[in-house]
Amino acid sequence: MKSQKKKAFPCRVFLFLLTVLLAVYVAFGIYVSDYYHADLTDSGLRVYSTYGSEDGVLNREKYEADRINLPQDTTETVIDGGCHAGFGSYGAQKGDGAPVISAEEQQQQTADALAAWMNLQ
Repeated sequence: MKSQKKKAFPCRVFLFLLTVLLAVYVAFGIYVSDYYHADLTDSGLRVYSTYGSEDGVLNREKYEADRINLPQDTTETVIDGGCHAGFGSYGAQKGDGAPVISAEEQQQQTADALAAWMNLQ
């Protein structure tokens, strides 16, 4: 019985954090996407962008080209050693780079950077 509780605890924590993150997305109007097709330059929105340095899924050329759609004061964070799949818990992604840090470390760095950006830290 103890073993089942130990396995269930991380799942519950993950689901709780996911729920909080979704609530933050709604409350702060955070837009999550790999690319920015809509012109947000004069939208008045604060934009935060992040990706991992080892991300092999993100088309960097397209990402760079679409940056013109973002406000000049956009904040960008590159998670050193992070890969595309490291932002979630959905397993390896075709074409992704090899992470140098754990998914847990990548997610913690992302959460810390996002909280600092939102002035919560």
